Amino acid sequence: GLGDSVKMAQKQAYETLEKIHFEGAQYRRDIGWRGLKH
Repeated sequence: GLGDSVKMAQKQAYETLEKIHFEGAQYRRDIGWRGLKH
């Protein structure tokens, strides 16, 4: 995702991922959390 901050980029990336559906699809929800902690 792209955004003005890590938090916005993460939010946009996950919103996009929610639109992608196929059998067996998986994605990680922990991407970017370290950047948000600092």
